[in-house]
Amino acid sequence: MSHAIIDRRKNDKKKSSVNRRKFIEKVKEQLRDGVKDSIREGNIKDLISSDKKKVRIPIRNLDEPHFHHDGTGVNDIVRPGNDRFIPGDKIKRPQSGQGTGGGGSPDGEGEDAFVFHLTKDEFYELFFENCALPDMVKKTLAIINEEELRRTGITSDGPPSALNIERSMRNAKARRFALRALKLRQLHALEEDLQKVQLEIDNLSMRGGDVEDAFSRKEEIEKEIQLLRTRMAAIAFIDPMDLKFNHWSKVSIPTTQAVIFRVMDVSGSMTEEMKELSKTFFILLQLFLEKEYTHIEIVNIKYHSVATETTDHDFFYGTETGGTVTSNALALVDQLITEKYPTSLWNSYVAHASDGDNWSNDNEIVTDIMTGKLLSKLQYYAYVQINAHMSTMWRGHIHDPNNMWDLFEGLKAKYPNIDCALVEEMKDVYPVFVKLFEKKSSK
Repeated sequence: MSHAIIDRRKNDKKKSSVNRRKFIEKVKEQLRDGVKDSIREGNIKDLISSDKKKVRIPIRNLDEPHFHHDGTGVNDIVRPGNDRFIPGDKIKRPQSGQGTGGGGSPDGEGEDAFVFHLTKDEFYELFFENCALPDMVKKTLAIINEEELRRTGITSDGPPSALNIERSMRNAKARRFALRALKLRQLHALEEDLQKVQLEIDNLSMRGGDVEDAFSRKEEIEKEIQLLRTRMAAIAFIDPMDLKFNHWSKVSIPTTQAVIFRVMDVSGSMTEEMKELSKTFFILLQLFLEKEYTHIEIVNIKYHSVATETTDHDFFYGTETGGTVTSNALALVDQLITEKYPTSLWNSYVAHASDGDNWSNDNEIVTDIMTGKLLSKLQYYAYVQINAHMSTMWRGHIHDPNNMWDLFEGLKAKYPNIDCALVEEMKDVYPVFVKLFEKKSSK
């Protein structure tokens, strides 16, 4: 569901509805900027932690334009509640420096009065705006039909949990109206007859005539009126025949399946800071996938000299380490795609984080696996190289023969389904994530 901001303030003083729509759009833009500012200024893990239910985003400069008097010239003004002045009185001008303006903050800082409170879902809506898995559907991908419960109409019986209250109350109201309508017409007719009989009794009494028959007819009419009113009161507010229930059926829905492989380097060359940056990137990826997609599997692969498939807990909290042989991880990805996630049924993606260091001569094997096997099976390959606080000397190191940066840059130039980016510090993680997973227009 898309994010919406509703302005519930009263549209007083006949303000232009067009201007108000522009004002709301201005709020949305300020919100987007505020979310980006909070990401740059704060810790990503703090912003996405589960215990934070709301995020405060200050909004500045949101005064709505309006027409008003400029205060010049001679004007007659009525001041309600005036008990000190009469026409003709002159008001002294306040002495310099004795105005009634509010005092400023002693340190020159303050907080804007206009603040939005965003829930986590609303924050994520802006946080992952314009993000998507690229090329989600293959042209040759087999269509898989899944059954899903959907409302397919109304039925007269069903469990209490499926009761359609609105439809049931509407039926009850219609039944009561129909049953009362005839009785109301009869009641009105009897009341008119009663008035005529009463008038006849009054006339006969004045002339001294016999009123016994008239009194008998009056008693009969009163009994009929009482009987009708009793029957009308006995009409049930709701009857079993009024109840209607939502009918649910299993509907076959064509869907596509997707799997994403999270590949993380945990070798000895990866410092704790680098691992922390990698894990933060993968946490963002998991939050994004859980928010946007329902039919997607996540496979975790950690590697040093050996590559293994792990659980989420081991992926984020495991402590093993060793040398670096990246080709083992890519070979495991290729094996899993072949055995468990065939390209005819699955969209496959890889998100890979490493410091770029690799074992001697392994880059050639990596290139062979990527070009000869893997890239043809993948929708998208995102490579993030973690180089925390690179010095000038370290920046030159990324072009060493054993470093994978030039390898992936070369593949990016040749293949459209691969992209790569550098992360040096925590504030780079979110911009890099958005760059790698931004929505691309369909060609």
